[in-house]
Amino acid sequence: MKRTYLIIAFAVPTAFAVVSTFAVDSDFAVVSAFDVGTDGSFPADRLENGSSALTRYQAPPQPPSKPDADPSPPARSDAPAPLPSTPETLPSAQKKPDRANYAEHVVIDWRFPLVELEARVVLRAGPLELLACSPGTREHESILQIPAKPLRVFEALGLIGLTPGAPVRYDAAKDQWIAPTGDRLMLRVLAEFPFGKATMPVEAWLLDLKDRSRKIEAIPWVFAGSDRLEDGAFGADVDGTIVCVVDFSSALMTVGEAHSADDEVLWLGADPAFVPREGTRCSLLISAPPQDMRKAEVTADGKLLLGGKEVSVDQLVVDWKSSSTTPQAQQEKSPQPFAPGESDKEVALGESAGQVVPGEARNSRLRLIELSPVGKVKRDALRPHVEALLAAGVPASAILIDPRRFE
Repeated sequence: MKRTYLIIAFAVPTAFAVVSTFAVDSDFAVVSAFDVGTDGSFPADRLENGSSALTRYQAPPQPPSKPDADPSPPARSDAPAPLPSTPETLPSAQKKPDRANYAEHVVIDWRFPLVELEARVVLRAGPLELLACSPGTREHESILQIPAKPLRVFEALGLIGLTPGAPVRYDAAKDQWIAPTGDRLMLRVLAEFPFGKATMPVEAWLLDLKDRSRKIEAIPWVFAGSDRLEDGAFGADVDGTIVCVVDFSSALMTVGEAHSADDEVLWLGADPAFVPREGTRCSLLISAPPQDMRKAEVTADGKLLLGGKEVSVDQLVVDWKSSSTTPQAQQEKSPQPFAPGESDKEVALGESAGQVVPGEARNSRLRLIELSPVGKVKRDALRPHVEALLAAGVPASAILIDPRRFE
């Protein structure tokens, strides 16, 4: 019996240690139990290639094992061996959270899914080469400063199912520049705005420097994925190029079009009419473009319309919840990790690892509620509706408002 008990006592902590790798800490990336060796190390080939959720993992130090006080064989007993813990009592079977702190300043919200990055406004007006940069890099030409490491952002985007393409590159054979490629993205800013806590499209903060009267509509943002430098460093980590609006070979995210970085031809600027004061803290939300949005209209007298019919906030919320349920048969496969620089391969490196952070492929995906005006509506009319939606349990990250459409 004693021998059996010792085996079980060893098995449970071991299982707990494996499961505990799913807990996210700001000092290491999260990995799957399939990726970790018996000594807690990560495969060298993954480290060399900079794989997905993955690189720079270090297992916590383990205390040295203590020798048995009595090396003699344990006495046998006729008593039955204790049963192992059932799966329901192990940490791996606990309900996984809707949101997970993937890395420092990086949150994955599995309900949509999306990646949320802490950010701070550092520029309100002037020409732009970036929308978001790393601290101490290009704050003089970027609206947002984001403290998260670009490589960690890269990994998180892969884990929600997005695949990188490539930044702008030169094709010597054709003697031409090739525009950036990658999965399409939707970028939004989450903050406490005058109309309440909600999100707005980043395009609302941008000016067309060539035609200031033209409103910037949906920009074709792409997950370019940056590049690897000759010394193996992740390009965006070095240059701080998190979200670019002109051509950078190290761009993590950028516009899916070629735009020169020459000062005389810069095409976008920050719009001080909508960019909040410098120092404002907010979040940058990154996701695939939504397949469906519940578009509600606000009238000048404060009424809500859905499909042309007047509805209450409660009715809108019920409709939103029902629209956020997707049949299992329509679900895409679970997001798979991949390696920087491997996006041109049909099968991404490490895709067999599966889900590696708290969260799971769900039958439900939260849709966005977009509030738009009918005719001329003041922004002040939005606040009661935003507050009512929040009170009804709609997360602020699910409420989308373009303030340029309101008075």
